[in-house]
Amino acid sequence: MTCRNRRNQIITGLLVSVTGFFMSHWAWADDLNQAFESLEQTHKAGVKTQQHIDKTDDETQDMLQSYRQVVAEQQSLSLYNKQLKLMTDSQQQKITELSAQIESIEETQHTILPLMQQMLQGLKRFVAMDIPFLMEERQARLDKLDLLLVNSEVSVAEKYRQLLEAFQIEIEYGNTIEAYEGQLVANKMLSSTTEKTETAQWVQFFRMGRVGLYYMTADGHELGVWNNQLRHWQPLDQQYLSELQQAIRLAHQQQAPQLLSLPINTPNHVSKIQDAVSTQQKTK
Repeated sequence: MTCRNRRNQIITGLLVSVTGFFMSHWAWADDLNQAFESLEQTHKAGVKTQQHIDKTDDETQDMLQSYRQVVAEQQSLSLYNKQLKLMTDSQQQKITELSAQIESIEETQHTILPLMQQMLQGLKRFVAMDIPFLMEERQARLDKLDLLLVNSEVSVAEKYRQLLEAFQIEIEYGNTIEAYEGQLVANKMLSSTTEKTETAQWVQFFRMGRVGLYYMTADGHELGVWNNQLRHWQPLDQQYLSELQQAIRLAHQQQAPQLLSLPINTPNHVSKIQDAVSTQQKTK
Protein backbone atom coordinates (compact mmCIF):
# COMPACT_ATOMS: atom_id res chain seq x y z
CA MET A 1 0.00 0.00 0.00
CA THR A 2 2.84 2.31 0.74
CA CYS A 3 4.44 1.81 -2.69
CA ARG A 4 1.11 2.26 -4.43
CA ASN A 5 0.38 5.46 -2.57
CA ARG A 6 3.79 6.81 -3.44
CA ARG A 7 3.32 5.98 -7.10
CA ASN A 8 -0.07 7.70 -7.09
CA GLN A 9 1.50 10.76 -5.53
CA ILE A 10 4.20 10.85 -8.21
CA ILE A 11 1.64 10.51 -11.01
CA THR A 12 -0.52 13.21 -9.46
CA GLY A 13 2.48 15.55 -9.21
CA LEU A 14 3.38 14.96 -12.85
CA LEU A 15 -0.18 15.71 -13.94
CA VAL A 16 -0.19 18.92 -11.94
CA SER A 17 3.15 20.00 -13.47
CA VAL A 18 2.05 19.22 -17.02
CA THR A 19 -1.24 21.03 -16.50
CA GLY A 20 0.55 24.07 -15.10
CA PHE A 21 2.98 24.08 -18.05
CA PHE A 22 0.21 24.12 -20.66
CA MET A 23 -1.80 26.71 -18.75
CA SER A 24 1.20 29.03 -18.51
CA HIS A 25 1.91 28.46 -22.24
CA TRP A 26 -1.67 29.42 -23.14
CA ALA A 27 -1.47 32.54 -20.97
CA TRP A 28 1.83 33.52 -22.64
CA ALA A 29 0.32 33.04 -26.12
CA ASP A 30 -2.63 35.24 -25.17
CA ASP A 31 -0.26 37.98 -23.97
CA LEU A 32 1.69 37.68 -27.22
CA ASN A 33 -1.48 38.13 -29.29
CA GLN A 34 -2.38 41.22 -27.29
CA ALA A 35 1.11 42.59 -27.87
CA PHE A 36 0.80 42.06 -31.64
CA GLU A 37 -2.61 43.77 -31.67
CA SER A 38 -1.21 46.72 -29.73
CA LEU A 39 1.74 46.94 -32.14
CA GLU A 40 -0.61 46.90 -35.14
CA GLN A 41 -2.73 49.70 -33.65
CA THR A 42 0.41 51.72 -32.98
CA HIS A 43 1.52 51.21 -36.58
CA LYS A 44 -1.85 52.39 -37.94
CA ALA A 45 -1.72 55.44 -35.70
CA GLY A 46 1.80 56.15 -36.94
CA VAL A 47 0.65 55.96 -40.57
CA LYS A 48 -2.17 58.44 -39.90
CA THR A 49 0.24 60.75 -38.11
CA GLN A 50 2.68 60.64 -41.04
CA GLN A 51 -0.13 61.38 -43.50
CA HIS A 52 -1.14 64.37 -41.40
CA ILE A 53 2.49 65.56 -41.33
CA ASP A 54 2.77 65.22 -45.12
CA LYS A 55 -0.46 67.20 -45.63
CA THR A 56 0.70 69.91 -43.23
CA ASP A 57 4.05 70.11 -45.04
CA ASP A 58 2.30 70.60 -48.41
CA GLU A 59 0.14 73.37 -46.98
CA THR A 60 3.21 75.00 -45.45
CA GLN A 61 5.00 74.95 -48.81
CA ASP A 62 1.99 76.57 -50.51
CA MET A 63 1.88 79.29 -47.87
CA LEU A 64 5.62 79.86 -48.24
CA GLN A 65 5.26 80.23 -52.02
CA SER A 66 2.42 82.73 -51.58
CA TYR A 67 4.47 84.67 -49.04
CA ARG A 68 7.45 84.87 -51.39
CA GLN A 69 5.21 86.15 -54.18
CA VAL A 70 3.77 88.85 -51.93
CA VAL A 71 7.29 89.87 -50.85
CA ALA A 72 8.40 90.13 -54.50
CA GLU A 73 5.41 92.33 -55.37
CA GLN A 74 6.03 94.49 -52.33
CA GLN A 75 9.66 94.98 -53.34
CA SER A 76 8.59 96.01 -56.85
CA LEU A 77 6.13 98.57 -55.49
CA SER A 78 8.73 99.80 -53.02
CA LEU A 79 11.15 100.44 -55.90
CA TYR A 80 8.45 102.30 -57.79
CA ASN A 81 7.67 104.50 -54.77
CA LYS A 82 11.34 105.29 -54.26
CA GLN A 83 11.76 106.37 -57.87
CA LEU A 84 8.61 108.46 -57.77
CA LYS A 85 9.82 110.10 -54.55
CA LEU A 86 13.10 111.03 -56.23
CA MET A 87 11.13 112.68 -58.99
CA THR A 88 8.84 114.63 -56.62
CA ASP A 89 11.78 115.59 -54.40
CA SER A 90 13.54 117.01 -57.45
CA GLN A 91 10.46 119.05 -58.32
CA GLN A 92 10.06 120.19 -54.73
CA GLN A 93 13.64 121.41 -54.75
CA LYS A 94 12.90 123.48 -57.83
CA ILE A 95 9.75 124.81 -56.19
CA THR A 96 11.72 125.83 -53.12
CA GLU A 97 14.24 127.61 -55.29
CA LEU A 98 11.45 129.43 -57.12
CA SER A 99 9.82 130.47 -53.84
CA ALA A 100 13.03 132.10 -52.74
CA GLN A 101 13.34 133.93 -56.04
CA ILE A 102 9.77 135.23 -55.96
CA GLU A 103 10.53 137.18 -52.79
CA SER A 104 12.39 139.59 -55.03
CA ILE A 105 10.17 139.17 -58.07
CA GLU A 106 11.00 142.46 -59.76
CA GLU A 107 14.71 141.65 -59.82
CA THR A 108 14.39 138.02 -60.85
CA GLN A 109 11.45 138.15 -63.25
CA HIS A 110 13.61 137.64 -66.33
CA THR A 111 15.05 134.46 -64.74
CA ILE A 112 11.83 133.03 -63.35
CA LEU A 113 9.75 133.18 -66.52
CA PRO A 114 12.16 131.03 -68.59
CA LEU A 115 12.45 128.61 -65.68
CA MET A 116 8.67 128.26 -65.47
CA GLN A 117 8.61 127.58 -69.20
CA GLN A 118 11.15 124.80 -68.63
CA MET A 119 9.03 123.37 -65.82
CA LEU A 120 5.95 123.41 -68.06
CA GLN A 121 7.83 121.59 -70.82
CA GLY A 122 8.92 119.01 -68.27
CA LEU A 123 5.32 118.56 -67.13
CA LYS A 124 4.23 118.06 -70.74
CA ARG A 125 6.84 115.34 -71.19
CA PHE A 126 5.68 113.71 -67.97
CA VAL A 127 2.04 113.60 -69.10
CA ALA A 128 2.99 112.31 -72.54
CA MET A 129 4.95 109.38 -71.08
CA ASP A 130 2.53 108.64 -68.24
CA ILE A 131 -0.36 106.16 -68.44
CA PRO A 132 -3.08 107.81 -70.57
CA PHE A 133 -5.86 108.52 -68.10
CA LEU A 134 -8.10 111.61 -68.38
CA MET A 135 -5.96 112.80 -71.28
CA GLU A 136 -8.43 115.41 -72.53
CA GLU A 137 -8.66 117.02 -69.10
CA ARG A 138 -4.90 116.94 -68.52
CA GLN A 139 -4.10 118.28 -71.99
CA ALA A 140 -6.57 121.14 -71.51
CA ARG A 141 -4.76 122.07 -68.30
CA LEU A 142 -1.43 122.17 -70.14
CA ASP A 143 -2.89 124.27 -72.96
CA LYS A 144 -4.24 126.72 -70.41
CA LEU A 145 -0.79 127.05 -68.84
CA ASP A 146 0.72 127.68 -72.27
CA LEU A 147 -1.55 130.69 -72.73
CA LEU A 148 -1.13 131.80 -69.15
CA LEU A 149 2.67 132.05 -69.22
CA VAL A 150 2.64 134.39 -72.24
CA ASN A 151 -0.19 136.58 -70.92
CA SER A 152 1.32 139.91 -69.88
CA GLU A 153 -1.80 140.86 -67.91
CA VAL A 154 -1.26 138.02 -65.41
CA SER A 155 1.27 138.55 -62.63
CA VAL A 156 4.30 136.31 -62.30
CA ALA A 157 3.08 135.24 -58.86
CA GLU A 158 -0.25 134.05 -60.32
CA LYS A 159 1.49 132.22 -63.15
CA TYR A 160 3.72 130.51 -60.61
CA ARG A 161 0.74 129.59 -58.41
CA GLN A 162 -1.19 127.95 -61.23
CA LEU A 163 1.89 126.11 -62.47
CA LEU A 164 2.49 124.68 -59.00
CA GLU A 165 -1.18 123.74 -58.78
CA ALA A 166 -0.86 121.74 -62.00
CA PHE A 167 2.17 119.91 -60.58
CA GLN A 168 0.28 119.18 -57.37
CA ILE A 169 -2.69 117.74 -59.27
CA GLU A 170 -0.40 115.40 -61.21
CA ILE A 171 1.36 114.31 -58.02
CA GLU A 172 -1.96 113.52 -56.32
CA TYR A 173 -2.97 111.23 -59.18
CA GLY A 174 -0.28 108.83 -57.98
CA ASN A 175 -1.89 108.53 -54.54
CA THR A 176 -5.51 107.95 -55.54
CA ILE A 177 -7.76 105.48 -57.32
CA GLU A 178 -10.48 106.47 -59.73
CA ALA A 179 -13.23 104.89 -61.83
CA TYR A 180 -14.98 106.69 -64.67
CA GLU A 181 -16.74 106.06 -67.97
CA GLY A 182 -15.15 106.92 -71.27
CA GLN A 183 -14.73 105.86 -74.86
CA LEU A 184 -12.04 103.57 -76.20
CA VAL A 185 -11.00 103.82 -79.85
CA ALA A 186 -8.49 101.13 -80.86
CA ASN A 187 -5.44 101.94 -78.72
CA LYS A 188 -6.58 105.48 -77.91
CA MET A 189 -8.68 106.54 -74.96
CA LEU A 190 -11.25 109.34 -75.01
CA SER A 191 -12.70 111.00 -71.94
CA SER A 192 -16.32 110.92 -70.84
CA THR A 193 -16.89 114.37 -72.38
CA THR A 194 -15.94 113.24 -75.89
CA GLU A 195 -18.85 112.91 -78.30
CA LYS A 196 -19.66 109.29 -79.12
CA THR A 197 -18.67 107.97 -82.54
CA GLU A 198 -19.48 104.77 -84.40
CA THR A 199 -15.96 103.41 -83.94
CA ALA A 200 -15.68 104.34 -80.26
CA GLN A 201 -16.45 101.74 -77.59
CA TRP A 202 -18.07 102.88 -74.36
CA VAL A 203 -16.23 101.32 -71.38
CA GLN A 204 -15.61 101.69 -67.66
CA PHE A 205 -12.06 102.74 -66.75
CA PHE A 206 -10.29 102.11 -63.45
CA ARG A 207 -7.05 103.86 -62.49
CA MET A 208 -4.93 102.62 -59.59
CA GLY A 209 -2.52 105.45 -58.84
CA ARG A 210 0.00 105.44 -61.64
CA VAL A 211 0.74 101.72 -61.51
CA GLY A 212 -2.33 100.42 -63.30
CA LEU A 213 -4.97 101.51 -65.82
CA TYR A 214 -7.74 99.09 -66.82
CA TYR A 215 -11.01 99.05 -68.72
CA MET A 216 -14.09 96.82 -68.77
CA THR A 217 -16.95 96.77 -71.25
CA ALA A 218 -20.50 97.16 -69.98
CA ASP A 219 -21.23 93.44 -70.39
CA GLY A 220 -17.93 92.46 -68.77
CA HIS A 221 -16.94 90.31 -71.75
CA GLU A 222 -13.87 92.37 -72.60
CA LEU A 223 -11.17 93.50 -70.18
CA GLY A 224 -7.98 95.40 -70.90
CA VAL A 225 -4.88 96.72 -69.17
CA TRP A 226 -2.59 99.50 -70.38
CA ASN A 227 1.00 98.43 -71.08
CA ASN A 228 3.06 101.57 -70.61
CA GLN A 229 6.20 99.85 -71.87
CA LEU A 230 4.63 99.13 -75.27
CA ARG A 231 2.27 102.13 -75.10
CA HIS A 232 -0.89 100.23 -76.00
CA TRP A 233 -3.76 98.26 -74.48
CA GLN A 234 -3.48 94.54 -73.89
CA PRO A 235 -6.30 92.04 -73.27
CA LEU A 236 -6.84 91.12 -69.63
CA ASP A 237 -7.79 87.56 -68.70
CA GLN A 238 -11.36 86.95 -67.54
CA GLN A 239 -10.02 85.65 -64.24
CA TYR A 240 -9.60 89.32 -63.24
CA LEU A 241 -13.24 90.26 -63.93
CA SER A 242 -14.34 89.93 -60.30
CA GLU A 243 -11.29 91.85 -59.04
CA LEU A 244 -11.86 94.67 -61.53
CA GLN A 245 -15.55 94.91 -60.64
CA GLN A 246 -14.62 95.13 -56.96
CA ALA A 247 -12.00 97.78 -57.74
CA ILE A 248 -14.57 99.93 -59.56
CA ARG A 249 -17.02 99.62 -56.66
CA LEU A 250 -14.22 100.53 -54.28
CA ALA A 251 -13.37 103.64 -56.32
CA HIS A 252 -17.04 104.66 -56.16
CA GLN A 253 -16.96 104.06 -52.37
CA GLN A 254 -19.60 101.36 -52.70
CA GLN A 255 -17.69 98.85 -50.57
CA ALA A 256 -15.09 98.76 -47.83
CA PRO A 257 -11.37 98.89 -48.76
CA GLN A 258 -9.78 95.51 -49.41
CA LEU A 259 -6.74 93.93 -51.04
CA LEU A 260 -6.92 93.84 -54.85
CA SER A 261 -5.10 91.38 -57.08
CA LEU A 262 -4.57 93.07 -60.45
CA PRO A 263 -1.54 93.12 -62.79
CA ILE A 264 0.38 96.39 -62.57
CA ASN A 265 2.90 98.34 -64.62
CA THR A 266 6.51 97.66 -63.76
CA PRO A 267 8.35 100.62 -62.24
CA ASN A 268 10.80 100.83 -65.16
CA HIS A 269 8.83 103.56 -66.91
CA VAL A 270 9.07 105.84 -63.88
CA SER A 271 12.77 106.50 -64.41
CA LYS A 272 12.04 107.39 -68.04
CA ILE A 273 9.37 109.85 -66.94
CA GLN A 274 11.71 111.29 -64.34
CA ASP A 275 14.39 111.81 -67.00
CA ALA A 276 11.88 113.55 -69.24
CA VAL A 277 10.84 115.92 -66.46
CA SER A 278 14.42 116.81 -65.55
CA THR A 279 15.81 117.12 -69.10
CA GLN A 280 14.61 120.68 -69.60
CA GLN A 281 15.68 121.73 -66.11
CA LYS A 282 19.24 120.52 -66.64
CA THR A 283 19.62 122.74 -69.69
CA LYS A 284 19.03 125.99 -67.87
